[in-house]
Parts: sequence; structure tokens; C-alpha cells
Amino acid sequence: MASNSREQRGQDFAQLQKEYRLMEMNRKAYAEESHQVLRKQQASLEKLRHDNEALKTELAMEMRHHARPNNLAQQKKETLKLRDEADRFQELIEQERRTMKVTSEQVALMKQKILHQRKIMGAPLPP
Repeated sequence: MASNSREQRGQDFAQLQKEYRLMEMNRKAYAEESHQVLRKQQASLEKLRHDNEALKTELAMEMRHHARPNNLAQQKKETLKLRDEADRFQELIEQERRTMKVTSEQVALMKQKILHQRKIMGAPLPP
């Protein structure tokens, strides 16, 4: 009878070890997936920043190098065109800022989820 009980405990222990290994593999896979998502979001954020700077530079160059018209009617037309263009670029910049904000919020959320998952799994928290 004691032998049967020991065998049962041994089987239970082996089952628990197997489940623990599976949970550890799942935790590692989740952590890696989370890190990949964060890396992609950070790369996207960097691209958006770069694009934003390129748009600002392009606008500055256009405004700097644009030829001056001679007559008043042409100047008014050119001024309206440039104002429309500036408004369009300003809207693009605002869209980029909103996208950057959303991406930053998503990055922060994913970091919180990773820390929460680490806490649940009993993994050491990063410094």
C-alpha cells in the first residue's frame, strides 16, 4: 500500500514537473513575442519620427527655394498655394504626432503586460 502511494506521488510529481516545464515554455514564448511586438512598435515610432523630420525639411526647402513672382496677382496666388501646402503639411505633422502618441501608449501597455506576466510567473523583474 505504501509503495502504491509512493508511486502515485511520484507520478503526480512527474506530472507537475511536466506542467511546470510547459508553463515555463509558454512564459518564454509570451515574453519573446512581447519583445518582438515592442521592437516592431519602436521601429515604427522611429520611422514616423524620421518621416516627420523629412516632411519638415522638405517644407523648409520648398519655402526657401521657391522663386518670387513679379506681379501682385501672381504673388497672391502663390501665397494661397503656399498657405494650403503649409496647412497640408501641418495636418500631416499632427497625424504623425497622434500616431506616435498611440504607438507610445501601446509600447507602455505592452511593457506593463510583460511586467505583470513576469510577476505572475515568478520571474525576476528587470532593474
